[in-house]
Amino acid sequence: MTRKRLGRIFCLTGSLVWAVRPLTPQVNSGGVVAAPSAVVDFTNAGQTIPARKQASDPGTCTLGENYFNTTTGVLKVCTATNTWTNYAPPAGASGGIPYYSSANSTASSSTLSANSVVIGGGAGAAPKTTGVTIDASNNISTSGTLTTGLAGSAHGKLALGELPSNGATTAGWEAPDLVTSSLSLVFPNANPVANSFMLFPAPTGGQSQWSWGTFGNGLSVSGGTVSADSTVVLSQAAAQVGSPWKCTDAGSSGTTYSCTMTPSLLAYTDKQPIIFTPNTSCTGGTTTLNINNLGSKNIYKSDGTTSPAANDCRAALPMWLFFVGSMNSGSGGFLMR
Repeated sequence: MTRKRLGRIFCLTGSLVWAVRPLTPQVNSGGVVAAPSAVVDFTNAGQTIPARKQASDPGTCTLGENYFNTTTGVLKVCTATNTWTNYAPPAGASGGIPYYSSANSTASSSTLSANSVVIGGGAGAAPKTTGVTIDASNNISTSGTLTTGLAGSAHGKLALGELPSNGATTAGWEAPDLVTSSLSLVFPNANPVANSFMLFPAPTGGQSQWSWGTFGNGLSVSGGTVSADSTVVLSQAAAQVGSPWKCTDAGSSGTTYSCTMTPSLLAYTDKQPIIFTPNTSCTGGTTTLNINNLGSKNIYKSDGTTSPAANDCRAALPMWLFFVGSMNSGSGGFLMR
């Protein structure tokens, strides 16, 4: 083997050894533009930093470029020439929600209150919670005013749904156009008793604070029906037969009478009419009548001073008496008519 040939063998061997050495890929700061068919594989790289880092947006950029903002901790991408846009939402408050603080920037609201209704804050402002809350049972609470509809003929309606056992229809509150001013109906600061009703006074300053009313004596409520107590409330039939004024004596005296009215007479009242029926005819002289044990009062003829004569009142025959409080020196008495 010649010396020249031996040199060629060593040269070829060295070339083969160099050819099989593993290459260490490297992208230097000068920038490398890969061919369209190239594959850049960083699988075994010890560290990758694909984006540059700056504290604020660079003044210029080209489409597709990105960088990491070290002030906000946000990765930004160039979506148009010299326009940076957040690539991912920024870090925010726990319980807050992200929003656009400008056309190309996002931010986070503060922590939103549990169960509160959220409303928009307007351009550039964060969403916020209100004083209106909705709990797990869909109960709505607010310390403000609940307003439905608009002014004029367009109006909303406060609709109350039926209980599931009753059906699916609703009962609504609406304000017609004939209401010419704002009106608030204010609940009374008291609990109602059974069978109470609402009494609305004339509004003052746009408010009408109603009170609970009751029917009192004479009226009763049963099953939603209002009924009159015939012993208290005068009916037409009772008036026609004179029932409220009747008072019939059951004694045997011709000078001392007593009777009972139904319902019971509570007090003698000036000019009060009475249909009195004695059980025994008058015998003449001082004659008294005691109604419902309110006290005996003298009976006088039409002149107001003379006592009845014999047979001025006849047994079993009704007669009109009127109580006059000024008679008998102010003690009162019954005047025969």
